[in-house]
Amino acid sequence: MGKKGDLFFLPCKKAEVKVLVNTKLFSNRDISRRLKVSEASVRCIKKQIESREELSPKRKKNCGRKSIFTPRSERYLKKICFENRFATTKVIKSQLQDMNVNASERTVRRKLKDSNFKTCLPTRKPKLTLAMKAKCLNWAKQWCDKDVDFWRSNKVQFVRRRCGEKFHSDCVVQTVKYPIK
Repeated sequence: MGKKGDLFFLPCKKAEVKVLVNTKLFSNRDISRRLKVSEASVRCIKKQIESREELSPKRKKNCGRKSIFTPRSERYLKKICFENRFATTKVIKSQLQDMNVNASERTVRRKLKDSNFKTCLPTRKPKLTLAMKAKCLNWAKQWCDKDVDFWRSNKVQFVRRRCGEKFHSDCVVQTVKYPIK
């Protein structure tokens, strides 16, 4: 099969071996010395060429570690994201653990990315209706007694959305152009 280091060498190396094998001017030993790979690797590539196999690296199906996520848990993950677009990975992970899916935060992010949920800053859109302005005024009256340090916490918030959902109402943070002071 070849030396351990040769097993995963680059496709360009394989292409060089293929060219030298096809010229039929060099022996396997000469090719291996020229390209600094093992003879066994040259034989393996030569065998692939003769059997007309593709030289590009390809993986066998159904190999490797089994996925933590089942189709049902993936649907549940999507449901969590749709219900709360601003949920952090920690929150999503804890909700999945309630369903006995013990996935790391990194795995949750990877699965969300595979489900076409990108993590990005929400689009900022101005509030224009009178009802929203009244709500904003009530909110400002509720929080007016807070000190300056409270308002300096400028925490960035992220939203999970798919392509084409940039202006979806769940994915937007409403802003006021001229806030009432």
